[in-house]
Amino acid sequence: MIWAHAIGVYVNYLRTTGRSPATSTMTEQHMARFASFCWEEGVFSPEGVTRRHVAAYQQSLLWKPNSRGTLFAPTSTARMLGSVKSFFRWATRHGHVLVDPTRELRIPGFLQNSTGFPPWRRWRDFSACHTAKLQPAFATRRSLRRCMARGFVCRSAAGWIYRM
Repeated sequence: MIWAHAIGVYVNYLRTTGRSPATSTMTEQHMARFASFCWEEGVFSPEGVTRRHVAAYQQSLLWKPNSRGTLFAPTSTARMLGSVKSFFRWATRHGHVLVDPTRELRIPGFLQNSTGFPPWRRWRDFSACHTAKLQPAFATRRSLRRCMARGFVCRSAAGWIYRM
């Protein structure tokens, strides 16, 4: 079964089981993105996908800029990976794929702190970023991207190092 046919059957399944049109459309877009990634990797059908391909796709979502030149938000990445995971669960259950390559895939959750905001929004230390070329601590991904555009070496509140 080729990608186009598999995605079409899956989206039809979602629509007939009562999923909203927005959900099925978004899932179709996420699966089309994954299918194009697989085509670039030389995998032309869902049967050929391995854990290595899924891990490479996850890394490309985290670190490869999108069409606008920015990184995907963590929630967008989680949604795209969730669509891929649910597709392979469905494909395994219905006999289209023998082994689920996403079985051990862990999609990161986002913990809320006591204020209701994600943890990376707590920290506010922009002085080093805007006044000197030092490693700043960041509060949001938006401020991180703003400083990356200026050529700074940046450190997020989680301790990850971002380089331009």
